Amino acid sequence: MKHILTIVLIGVFATTPLGAAEPITAAELASHLGAAEPLAASELAAHLGISHWESAVNLPLGTFSISFAEIHNGHISKTLFSWDVPGNDSRAQRVVIMASQEVSGMRVNVVLGSTSSAVTSKGVEIPLKAVMPLPASIGAGSYVLGGESVMKGKPLNCTAKIEDLKSGLLLQISGK
Repeated sequence: MKHILTIVLIGVFATTPLGAAEPITAAELASHLGAAEPLAASELAAHLGISHWESAVNLPLGTFSISFAEIHNGHISKTLFSWDVPGNDSRAQRVVIMASQEVSGMRVNVVLGSTSSAVTSKGVEIPLKAVMPLPASIGAGSYVLGGESVMKGKPLNCTAKIEDLKSGLLLQISGK
């Protein structure tokens, strides 16, 4: 999965920063960035200003949905989008999430097995000043992906509580 994501990201972003006339390979980009070996998808995403999470989902296929919500002043303010996960993909036990702040709003991409979904929430600005890691395996529940703490200067990594966030991005997994 990491190699597929790397190729997709390079195809979209790599021609502009290096001024190349044609897309470049992962090895060429790694060399340009001073890396000794090809970059993992998460390393490339971080270099491009894209937050990246990956985890195994420990729920039976076709029995859950994924949604993303905006956190504002310690409360869930609105759902950005929801996705009913299909039950027919045997590779859907691993979820990859990428998020970036774009001019038009917050863009979230989700890949689950061979299925993907993406949305740009117009006008939504969620500064991901700190990013929280996902556990290696996730089930039904809410997971703070990142954001900005309520108190200026207080590092986000001391808590992942919704009420401690000025703004943030929340992953919610729920049973159908």
